[in-house]
Amino acid sequence: MIEVMSLLLLNIDRGVRKYHGEMVKLNRRLGWFRNFIIIYSSCQTLYFSSGAKPQGINIDLYSKMLYFDQLIFVYNVTVSYLLVGWCVQLHIYCFCIKAALCEINHFIKDAIQVKCASEKEAIAFFTSSISRNARLALSVRYLDDIFKRFAFFQLGMIIPSILFVTFAAIMRRNSPLIEFLPNAILVIVCLSLFHVLTIFPARLHNQVKKTRTLFCSNIRQWIHHGRRVHTAALVFSSHLGQTDVGLTLWGFALLSKPLILTIAVSLSNALAIFLQFSDCKKQIERPQTFHNTSTSE
Repeated sequence: MIEVMSLLLLNIDRGVRKYHGEMVKLNRRLGWFRNFIIIYSSCQTLYFSSGAKPQGINIDLYSKMLYFDQLIFVYNVTVSYLLVGWCVQLHIYCFCIKAALCEINHFIKDAIQVKCASEKEAIAFFTSSISRNARLALSVRYLDDIFKRFAFFQLGMIIPSILFVTFAAIMRRNSPLIEFLPNAILVIVCLSLFHVLTIFPARLHNQVKKTRTLFCSNIRQWIHHGRRVHTAALVFSSHLGQTDVGLTLWGFALLSKPLILTIAVSLSNALAIFLQFSDCKKQIERPQTFHNTSTSE
């Protein structure tokens, strides 16, 4: 983490300071989300501690698993604490990625707005840009080394959580509002966590991919110079063509928009299968119930 921040500090007067408002806005939104999670977890803990027995939840089974009824409160407090700690980790995760994204955005603007008056000035610009791009790529790779296991395990937990929580909310759509509303809120929370885990790395990877395209589209600014400038521009363009720069899931899958779309489609298909199986189960149980009632008569 120290190596990443030291690399980003080399350009902090350019990128992070320029996009300081966006960093503050992100920090404020994540703080609001964390406070909402604290309030939600506290309400859930108080609700279950009051002795309420929601529909579809066997409180007696929980008591047998925990041996003592009083441990239900400790269990709920522990779950709430872990959920809040998860949000704090995501806050740090998003903040570091946003800092790298601000630097890359500023680097892109410098690359596409270059206007070199002389050949010497153009070569100096490309030389400094190559070293700057190398530092940014190195900082992103350091971020990947820090967060690749975190992203893998968190995404591995949030995907089934979205599936089962959404399924539970749909199955309780006819329950009282005080029981359905917490499930609906939990669906929104899980979707928000999935959004945070995936969309920031996807934006970072997308901006890295766009850098070379945007630089090549600015060819009119340096094409009228000599061969030395063309060689320097070609070397700089080859440095920009690093398509593997980004955050990965333990090194084997790059977090990008196509991967997010694939996960979303897989989740929707799995949810549809679950709902279909639940409907089939209800249709099988209905004839059995009717047969039992007719036999008893």
